[in-house]
Parts: sequence; structure tokens; C-alpha cells
Amino acid sequence: MLALLSFQEGIRVKTRVRVSQFVSVLALVGLVLTMAMGAPLLGNSPVAAQEGNSQNAQLCQKGGWQNLQNSDGIPFSSQGECVASGAQGNGVAPIPTVTISFSFYVGGYCTGYAYLTGFAPNTSFPYAWSWANLNNGATGGPYTGSLWTNDQGTASLGSWFPPFLLNVSTLTVTVGGVTAGPVTATC
Repeated sequence: MLALLSFQEGIRVKTRVRVSQFVSVLALVGLVLTMAMGAPLLGNSPVAAQEGNSQNAQLCQKGGWQNLQNSDGIPFSSQGECVASGAQGNGVAPIPTVTISFSFYVGGYCTGYAYLTGFAPNTSFPYAWSWANLNNGATGGPYTGSLWTNDQGTASLGSWFPPFLLNVSTLTVTVGGVTAGPVTATC
């Protein structure tokens, strides 16, 4: 094959180059250009995906996947599923939880709190409180309303229990379809 090589502007040299050498030089030039351009030819390969969304994928590691869900609100069934979703740029979000705790209040009363985490931020959710007396079977509620979450997707509710209901009553709270309880009222 006859090729024209230009080393400097205005100077042309005619030479014979073997086809295999020419192809090798082209391949080397292509590899160098690909590396220089940040490997855009890799597309959706695992290498390209790891760099773009490694932070989401890292949330899934070391058991983190067990507390995460996909952007459709479905919990992940394995670490691999979570990492793959995060690496592909799909959302990973905490699974919403409601926890109940109690604290002493003046006059022997006890306040029960429900804490929300992992809910959609700045969103209103319906809630329902109910209680049951373990001694006599009496119940109260459901007491219902709406609760707005803050920018972090968290919020809290509170309700008090008189002293005669402590240690014999349970509290159950449901917010946006997520339930906690029954938890015994203790302070």
C-alpha cells in the first residue's frame, strides 16, 4: 500500500507501508484518542456506570440495601439488585419507617412519640393513632389527621398518656401506610 505521510506542512514523503503496520498505527491512535476523550466509547459498560453513580451504588453495600428501595418504592431483594440500580442511575431511597418511643412528662404523665424517617420530603401523609388497654381490653381511636414531612422526609407526632394507663396500654401508629406498634406505654 502506498501512503502519503506529512511530517511538516509543505513536505510530503512517499513511502511504502505494510497494511498490517498501517492498521496497527490506526488502532494505537484510536486507543490514545479514546483514553484522551474520557472513554466515551464505553457507553453503559460497568466501568462507565461505576464512575457516574458510584455514590448510589455505595449506599447499597455493607447491608445498606436492606434499608433501601427503588424509585418505584419497592424494597431491594439483594445487594446486587440495589448496586445495579444505583450504578445505572436509577434512584435509591430509604424505606420509610415509623418508630415509637415514650418519655416522662410532668405530673406522672407519659408522652408517646412517633418518629418518621425516609418519607418523601415536603409531603402530607395521613396518620392514625390508636391505643389498647391490656388489662380491660378498652381501646381508643383511631385518631386521624395529616402530617407534613420536612425537607429531609422526617417528622414526629406526640400524644400523652395519664399515669393509670402506663404499663398497661399499647400505642399503634400508622403514617402513609407504614405501621409501628403496638408498643407498650412505659416511661
